[in-house]
Amino acid sequence: MTTGRAGTTKNFSVKDSVIDFEGRKGGGHLHTEKTFQDFELRMEFRFVIGGSDSGIFFRKYQVRTKPQASIKGLGEIRGGKNEVLDRKHDIDAVKKAIKPVGEWQTYTIIANGPHAEAWLNGVLVCTVEGLKELNAGSVGLQGEYGHLQFRNIRIKELSGKK
Repeated sequence: MTTGRAGTTKNFSVKDSVIDFEGRKGGGHLHTEKTFQDFELRMEFRFVIGGSDSGIFFRKYQVRTKPQASIKGLGEIRGGKNEVLDRKHDIDAVKKAIKPVGEWQTYTIIANGPHAEAWLNGVLVCTVEGLKELNAGSVGLQGEYGHLQFRNIRIKELSGKK
């Protein structure tokens, strides 16, 4: 991963195969050098402290990553300000799937043509239809504030459109 245009790696570090984001002095972005169009992303993440904020970016969309204090945001797939998406974000599923701050969580994010899904700890928490940005793009980690960690990040390209 490399730095993003609007980001910096100064708040990111790597130790023992874990990417650590500590955002006391601002946010940052990391993104893949390779671009992906249709893919399945699997990763683990954890909130080291409550009140942290992060996101996973792909094709100009974001899967929000916030802990219990902002449970409405966890696993939600969002687009640009003026983009209206056919989104189903199941907050009850998020409440059942979420683990406490400090424990490792898993995300599976699937982007396939105009369809996307976000799975939290094996539970489908958000689906979106009608994604407009279908061009390949980098996949990235965003840290806004707080302290988060990421590990076991794997991306598998998908060959067919949904």
